Amino acid sequence: METIYVIRSNKNDSIKGDKVYLNKEDAEKQIYYADLYENYYVDSIELPFVGKYVSYVRMYCGFDYGMDSMYDVVYKTDLFPSVEKAKETKLWKDTEKLVVEKPDEFNVYPNKICSRDFGTDDWYYGDVMEGKINTEIKRLKVKKAS
Repeated sequence: METIYVIRSNKNDSIKGDKVYLNKEDAEKQIYYADLYENYYVDSIELPFVGKYVSYVRMYCGFDYGMDSMYDVVYKTDLFPSVEKAKETKLWKDTEKLVVEKPDEFNVYPNKICSRDFGTDDWYYGDVMEGKINTEIKRLKVKKAS
């Protein structure tokens, strides 16, 4: 097993940025130099192996309204060592099932499945009540230790 380090938000535990780190000190430096230490923290994740990238599945369902603010409805998986492993997750498989059930309502790409918006355009942003989704396998670059 190998350990990688990610920068996460204190607010919703989402991963900050497009990199993960092999060295905890490098991740902590990023928080310090970007003046993010009040809102973010470094988290460690164990993976069976780590290459140049790690992947996760992210599903955006739209925005919704809370008591006094608006927030995005987003579902995410843990990190995986490869895109292929990310495609084995329940979130990705459930999205693929939706495409089988209603193929005319989705645009399908190798690492992305999204609802259609205004004809054949990809849907990116809207009210959660629209019932649309944008599911994507995101890749994060692994930053080697400095």
